[in-house]
Amino acid sequence: DGREDLNKTKKIFARKTDARTLEDALDGADVFYGLSVKGALKPEALKKMAPNPVVFALANPDPEIEPELAHATRDDVLMATGRSDYPNQVNNVLGFPFIFRGALDTRATAINEEMKMAASKALAELAKAEVPDSVSRAYGGKRFRFGREYLIPKPFDPRVLYYVAPAVAEAAIKTGVARHELDIEEYREKLRRQTDPGRAVMGIAIRKATQLQKRLALPDGSDARVLSVARQIIRDAVARPVLVGTAEKIRAGMKGFDDDQYEVVDIANPPDNDLLNIRLKERAGLFAKDSLDSYALAALMTDLNMVDGMLSAADRVYRETIPSVLKFVSKRRGTKRVIGMHIMVLKGRVVFFADTTLVVNPTAVELADAARLCAEAANALNITPRVAFVSFNNFGASEHPEAGKVREATGLFRQANPGVAAIGEIQADIALAPDEYRNVVSAEEWPERANVLIFPNLDAANAAFRLVRVTAGATALGPLLLGLRKPANVMPRGSTVQDAVAMAAVTLAMPTLSSESGLHRSVDPEQA
Repeated sequence: DGREDLNKTKKIFARKTDARTLEDALDGADVFYGLSVKGALKPEALKKMAPNPVVFALANPDPEIEPELAHATRDDVLMATGRSDYPNQVNNVLGFPFIFRGALDTRATAINEEMKMAASKALAELAKAEVPDSVSRAYGGKRFRFGREYLIPKPFDPRVLYYVAPAVAEAAIKTGVARHELDIEEYREKLRRQTDPGRAVMGIAIRKATQLQKRLALPDGSDARVLSVARQIIRDAVARPVLVGTAEKIRAGMKGFDDDQYEVVDIANPPDNDLLNIRLKERAGLFAKDSLDSYALAALMTDLNMVDGMLSAADRVYRETIPSVLKFVSKRRGTKRVIGMHIMVLKGRVVFFADTTLVVNPTAVELADAARLCAEAANALNITPRVAFVSFNNFGASEHPEAGKVREATGLFRQANPGVAAIGEIQADIALAPDEYRNVVSAEEWPERANVLIFPNLDAANAAFRLVRVTAGATALGPLLLGLRKPANVMPRGSTVQDAVAMAAVTLAMPTLSSESGLHRSVDPEQA
């Protein structure tokens, strides 16, 4: 009563009360929501609020109370401002763009309260989700976890798009204001692919993995990063993690997840399996179980079909972890050498690079076999392979032995796989942009650009994928190990949790997908 200066907007919030000052109104209050001026909230008023008060001091450029002063006044305050230099920045960028996106994609006739509430609840859900490495890197490598210093998602968290927009779209559909209905999960996946180029490539593998629900061994299971990967694998329903390591530490790290969502293999008490015991003696030379490491055990379990596959997800040097895989997981029948392949995603284009990690100086037969494995992988991901055998030279112009090796490999591959487009030896730029070099290669001979590049040696392949990743901003997925009898992969150092989850999906899905590809012929002339 007594206020005559209230417009219709302010009247909505007006209440009859005996309080005559802000300090009076805050006595016992749970929340302060400030859209006022600097210094409006005094320490004396803050002291009168209820335990664990929520203070959103959103005045710009200076908040109603500085966070330093608020925390000095009481240590239980939950504080947010509109400033980017303080934790918990409240920013319109978290809301408006994605509310509009959900509304526009459903052609909604209005943005109602239910849609706004759906956006708020989606942000609340995201705030409690595990924060990916990509977000941490965007903020100087700082790790975030829901709590007083991280109440709301960061403004530049790319996940906001596929959390908020689908929630808004679903609310629009349910409340009858949508003129275009969407399958919400398909819509969410479409938005995820927009924020993660690699996901578009891995989509078929991820969908297949979620259907199969296979068991994936994760060595070094008590490592903090491996535990993060396991938790995300469960959340994304990609697989059933089998964590190999110290049981007590693993269970502590998986607190909050049900026992039926994951398995633990204690390195101090390996499974009592006759075949496993025999292999330990024959292949590893390890007669005492207590000398066994988690990588060897995971690899042996994979080779013996005790699990469906393995993934080394710890942030360790590649050359330290790859030997266990190569030693204990058998090669596929007819495969010459196990190779490493990277999938490069750049502006919607997908190109497979091999061998980027393992074989230093392959023979012509090994190059042709590597091409077969890569073509299989491309087919498995619903990409029609077009294989280019890369050289410094084009079509026999040089008699150098290295050029001859690549030329021979091309012939062997063509002979063994006549249904797959292949060219070589050829320079990389001509293979990738043939329309610009029609004076060198005709449209009849090579009508489209290559999407599988087989390099003459490890130096060339490894340097090429790193150059493309850094200078062209490509997304690199891999390396994928091709040629093993059972699926096993090793994440390179510096990979994110999201990279590892995608690799988990393709590790488990690729064998099923590859079995449908039809490329299984040996390229060895002695076996032809």
